[in-house]
Amino acid sequence: MEFFSKPFSPPLIACFVNEFTVCGSGNDSRLWLKPAVIRQSTALVIPDRDGRLLWKHGRALEKNGYLVRVVNTADFERSAKYNPFEYLRDDRESDIAKLVHSIISGTRGRGKYGDVRFISAEAQLLTALIGYISNEAPEIERNIGMVIEMMKHMIPEAWNRNFYFDDDYKHAVDFMFESLEERKPGHLSVMRYQRFKQTAGSKALEVIESCAARLSPFDTEEARNYFSTDELQLNSMNISYKYKYALFVFTGKSGAFDFIVPLLYTQLFDTLC
Repeated sequence: MEFFSKPFSPPLIACFVNEFTVCGSGNDSRLWLKPAVIRQSTALVIPDRDGRLLWKHGRALEKNGYLVRVVNTADFERSAKYNPFEYLRDDRESDIAKLVHSIISGTRGRGKYGDVRFISAEAQLLTALIGYISNEAPEIERNIGMVIEMMKHMIPEAWNRNFYFDDDYKHAVDFMFESLEERKPGHLSVMRYQRFKQTAGSKALEVIESCAARLSPFDTEEARNYFSTDELQLNSMNISYKYKYALFVFTGKSGAFDFIVPLLYTQLFDTLC
């Protein structure tokens, strides 16, 4: 009797704040996506193979107060802009490492396949340049296009290539890192740049040219414009915001920037978790 005399309190129910929905355009869509749309209680990330899910459910989500964003790396004109540098935290070297790993694994350089030392030198160089830009450059210059510009200053003109191997020869980027070392001797970028010099040795110019080849797909006006700013607002997927968020990611067509999609998911999870 003592049990029934106590006031009744309903059990606490924990709901998912965000939901990552992986489904196709057929029965999977009916079993997973439609119930999530009906509940209207979570933010959604939906890999969309051919755009059918967006066509079926995008308008309904907007009517229900969702902010709908689309990522389409095959057609930049139909995609929200994405800048990976927007989600690099100053105190996390792992964020830069994930970006560098995505670039190296998703592009092709000029090094011999399986040459671990050559690839390591490329990784050290990219880490140094990206770290410098993300921590020292003004906000408008924090994008992949600025990495390409720094690469161009590191590759000498044809008439000047013989002087490149002189110990006293220095290009503009060398002076930039020397100035940074004077101000911040223990800076991540300074240490990575020094390791690049040590690892590459006499193949430093080859490593630089290989990295430039990897970044060549980004060196177009359309790609630079797309990766220069960020419209995805991945931070807004938190349920505490005034609107709910639905992100459709087209994954059906193969292209030069398919490797960006796994990087996007990685940065999304790091941002939310």
